[in-house]
Amino acid sequence: MTEYVNQCGRCGSSIHYTDCIDCDGSGFIDIFMCLECDGDGFIAFCLSSQEWCEANPLPGRDNTPRNTVIGVQVGPDGYGPDARPILADLPVQGEPPK
Repeated sequence: MTEYVNQCGRCGSSIHYTDCIDCDGSGFIDIFMCLECDGDGFIAFCLSSQEWCEANPLPGRDNTPRNTVIGVQVGPDGYGPDARPILADLPVQGEPPK
């Protein structure tokens, strides 16, 4: 079974999600969509330091901003010695779909 996990689209590090402090995790402020989290209710952060993330982009991701979330296909089962991350053909924010 194929799994998808989220990583930093720039360096490939793990992502930490936290509730948006502007909307208290609801995605809305009054009746308006929260502009800080784009209505998601959470914000994603790369767990690597800013210095490391900026200095170590994945191949072809030099212009991808830090904290951009990408889906990565892990398989076949997502575990074991043969499991290795493979970048999925999922668009990164600001890129056209493949």
